Amino acid sequence: MSGRRGLGLAVRAVATSPVVSLIVVVLAAVIAFVGAAVPSLLDDARTATVQRELHTLPRAVLDPVATLQGAASPDSTTGADPWALAEDTAAGIHRDLPSPLRRVLGAPGVSVVLDGQTAVPTPRVPAPSNRVEVALDPDLDQRIRIVKGRMPRPTDVSTAAHPVVDVVLSQEASAALAWPLGQKRVLGFSDLPMTVRLVGLYEAVDPGDPAWVQRPTGLHPSADQSGGEAVHLATAYAASDMLGAIDVWVGEASTTVWMPLLDDRVTGAQAAELAAQLRGFSASQQQFSVRGAGFYEQGLTFRSSAPTSLEAGAARGDAIAAVATLAAVGPLAVAVVAIAMAGRMLASRRVGTVRAARARGASLRLLAALLGVEGLVLGAVGAAVGAALAAILVGWTGVASTVVPVIVAVTPMIAVPAAALNAAARTARRDLGVADRPTRRRRLIVEGAVVAIAAATILVAANRPVGMGLTPVLLAVPAAVFAIGCVVVLRLIPPVLTGVEALVARGRGVMALVGPARARRGRTLPIATVLAALVCVATALFAGVSIATITSGIAQSARAQAGADLRVSAPAIDADQLAALRALKGVDAAAPVYGGAALPAHSEGTWTTVTILGVDPAELAAVQQDVAGALPLPKTLGASGGPVQAVASDALARMLDGDAIVVRGVEVEVAAHAESAAFAPAGLWLVVGRADAARILGPAPNVDTVLLDVADGAEAQRVAASATRLLGKGAEAVVPSEIAAQIAADPAMQAVQASLVAALAIVTLLLVLAVAMTLLRGAPARGRMLGLLAAMGYPRGRELPLVAWEVAPPLLLALPVGVAAGFTLPPLLLPAVDLARFVGGGAQAPIAAPSWLVWLTVGGYLLIAAVAVVVAAAVAARMTAMIALRRIDEEIET
Repeated sequence: MSGRRGLGLAVRAVATSPVVSLIVVVLAAVIAFVGAAVPSLLDDARTATVQRELHTLPRAVLDPVATLQGAASPDSTTGADPWALAEDTAAGIHRDLPSPLRRVLGAPGVSVVLDGQTAVPTPRVPAPSNRVEVALDPDLDQRIRIVKGRMPRPTDVSTAAHPVVDVVLSQEASAALAWPLGQKRVLGFSDLPMTVRLVGLYEAVDPGDPAWVQRPTGLHPSADQSGGEAVHLATAYAASDMLGAIDVWVGEASTTVWMPLLDDRVTGAQAAELAAQLRGFSASQQQFSVRGAGFYEQGLTFRSSAPTSLEAGAARGDAIAAVATLAAVGPLAVAVVAIAMAGRMLASRRVGTVRAARARGASLRLLAALLGVEGLVLGAVGAAVGAALAAILVGWTGVASTVVPVIVAVTPMIAVPAAALNAAARTARRDLGVADRPTRRRRLIVEGAVVAIAAATILVAANRPVGMGLTPVLLAVPAAVFAIGCVVVLRLIPPVLTGVEALVARGRGVMALVGPARARRGRTLPIATVLAALVCVATALFAGVSIATITSGIAQSARAQAGADLRVSAPAIDADQLAALRALKGVDAAAPVYGGAALPAHSEGTWTTVTILGVDPAELAAVQQDVAGALPLPKTLGASGGPVQAVASDALARMLDGDAIVVRGVEVEVAAHAESAAFAPAGLWLVVGRADAARILGPAPNVDTVLLDVADGAEAQRVAASATRLLGKGAEAVVPSEIAAQIAADPAMQAVQASLVAALAIVTLLLVLAVAMTLLRGAPARGRMLGLLAAMGYPRGRELPLVAWEVAPPLLLALPVGVAAGFTLPPLLLPAVDLARFVGGGAQAPIAAPSWLVWLTVGGYLLIAAVAVVVAAAVAARMTAMIALRRIDEEIET
C-alpha cells in the first residue's frame, strides 16, 4: 500500500469520529489549563508569603544602609556639582550588584548629617527641650514643597565673620519645637557653634517616598521620654550645595548611603537567591570617599534585616510548592490515564480502518506514524488551547508551566497507535474471558516488575534523611504506592467476583446471575477506574492528614511562643495583683517570672551582659504542661547549697563551653540549656530559681511577666481580658489562639489548603470521568446484552443494575486499599517538607491523623462513587440496544 493512499485513508478515518476526537481535544485542554495554571498560582502564593514576611519588620531595617563617620568628599572640579563624586560612587556600587538583587534595590540615596544638638534661640526665649540634626540632601528639592518661606541658600562659612546657615523644617517640626520663621538658633557643636535661621516650612511631595523611612524625623519629630521631660528630635535641612563648606563641622558629620528595597519586585522564586546575595553584599566593604573620618580610610558596610525575612519566606514558599507538588502527583497520573483512555476510545474507531489498510499491504510503521500524528495533533491542539488560556487568565512561569501541557500533548500520540494496532491484531474474543497462558504469563511478569520497582522506590524514599526536600525519588513515591494498590485491587477482583457469583447462583433474579458473570469476564481490566478510585481516597486522606498536621503544628507553635495557655505582662506586678491573678476564674495555676535585668557577668576573664530571670520550678512546670519547647527544668534548679544552678540560652552555653559564670559575685553553673524561652529575650540569658534570683538581683526582684494555665472549658480570651483589666495601664496579654490565627492567615497556609482541596476536587471529577468512559467503552456490548435480555422479557430501561455490577466491584475494592495508601503517604512524604518554619516553630510538626477523618473519607467516597455510577449510567444508556445490535462482533470486541 502506498504512502499516499495510506494518508488518504487516514484522513477519511479522522472524519468518521469527530465527537470522540473532540472529547480528546477538550479533555487535553482542560487538563493542560489546570497543569499550566497551578505553577503560576503557586508562584503568586510564594511571592505573597515572602512579601508578608518582609512586612512584619519595620521598613527602615529592610533597606540596605551604610553609615561612615565624616562628610562625603565633594567633587573637586571647578563649577561641578559637589555631590557628583558621592552620587557617582553610590551609583557604581548599585550598578555592580548581581542580578536579581540590582533589580529589587532602588537608586541609592546619599545624605550628610551633622550630629543632633540642642537648638537654643538667640536671643534666648523659652523653647521646648530639643535636639536638632542638620542634614544635607542633594535630592531635597524633589522631595519637599515649600508652603511658607523659601528654600535655604548656601552660606560661605569661610568668609563670613558670623556665618548664619539657612535651614528649613517640616510644619510639624516647627510647631513641636516652637520655632517660627526667621528665628535664629544656635547649635552647640564642639568645634564651632552653628547659628541657623529658619527660612522655610515644607511638606512632603510624597509622604510615602522611601527617603522619609531613613529620615523620619525630617517629617515627623519624635519625642524621647526618658529622663522626665520630653525631648523633641527633629531634622532641619540646609542647602545641599554647602557640602564643600562644612569642613569646620566635619568632625560632627556622618555620611549615610542607602538603597530602598522595592518589596513589590521581590518574588517568591527569587527570595532565597536574594537573601544570599544580600548577605554577600553586606559582608564586603565598598569604597567611598569621605573626609574627617580619621587616619584610616573606611569602607561602606551595608546592613539589612531583609535576608532573615527572605529566607523565612522562601522556606515557607518551598513548603507550599512541596506540599502542592506531592498532592498533584496522583491527580496528574489519573489525568494522564484519562487522556490515554480517551485515546483508546478513538483507537477503537480506527480498528476497522487499520485492518483494511493491513490487508492492502500497509506497513506497521506507516500505520503507527499516521495514528501517532493524529493523536499528537489532537493532544497538541488541546494542550495549546489550555496552556494559552492559562497564560492569559492566570500567568506563565516558564518551564514549570509547560510540563503538564507537554505530557498531555504526547499521551494521545502514544495511546492511539498502541491501542489501535493491538486491537487490530487481536483475534480472540475477550468478552468471554479468554486469556491464553502466554497472556497470563505476560501480565504476571508485568505486574511483578511494577511491584518490584515500586517497592524499591518506596524503600529508598523511606531511608532518605529527613528534610532533604523534593527529589525525583520522592515524587515517584505516590505513583509507586498507587501502582502497588492497582495491582492488588486488580488481582482481587476476579476471585471476589467468582465468590459472589457462587453465592448468588441459587438466586432467582436474572441480574444476580448475569451481573457478576459479565463483570468477571469483562473486556478489559478497569485500570483507569481503579487508579482514579485509589487516588481519590488516598488524596482525601493525604489532604486531611496534611491539613491536620499543619493545623496541629500551628497550635503547638503558638502555645510554645506564648509559653503557656496565656502570658500576661505589665510594667510592674505587685504581690496583691499576683494573688488576684491566681484567684481569677478560669486560672488553674500561675508562674511569675522574676527579674529580667541585664547585668554584667564574667567567665574566665571574659565579660559580657546576661539577662537574669527567676522562676519557681514547680509553678513553671504546672503551667507548661504539654507545651512544645517548654523550658527544661533540671532537679538542681533552685536547690540550696553550692553554686547556683541555671538554665542558659544555647548561645550563652556555647560561649561558656562548660565553664561557670559569675554575676554580681555569685557563681552560676549551667545545668541545662535551651534555644529559646517564651518569657526570655533573644540572646544571652540565665533562668535561675526564685531564691537564687533574689541573691543576684536583690531581696525583692521585679515581676513583669506571669504565665497562666487556663482551666479546661475556660476561654483564654476572657481570662486575658480579666487579667489585663486587673493589671491596669500598660498590661498586655499573649493568647496562643491569636498567634495561631496570625500564622494561619499567612498566604502560604491558605495556598496549601487551597491546593489540597483543589487536588481532591480534581481527582473526584476525574473519578466520575473515568467511570463514565469505562462504561461508555462497554456500551455496545452492554446494549447487545440488554437487547437480548429484553427479548427474553427483561424490562427495558433498567441498565443501572448491569452498570453497577461492571464498576461497583473495582470501586468498592479500591476503598480499603485506598485507605491504606492514604495513611502510607504522609509518613513517607511530609517529613521531606520543612514544616517547622511553615507552622512558625523550631521543630518539625508531628503527623496528626484525626480518627474521624477515615469515616468522613469513606462516607464521602461512597457518596461520590454512587453519583459517579448514576451519572455514568445515564451517559452510557444513550448507546441503545438497537445501535449495539447493528455492530459486528469484531467492532464490539475491540
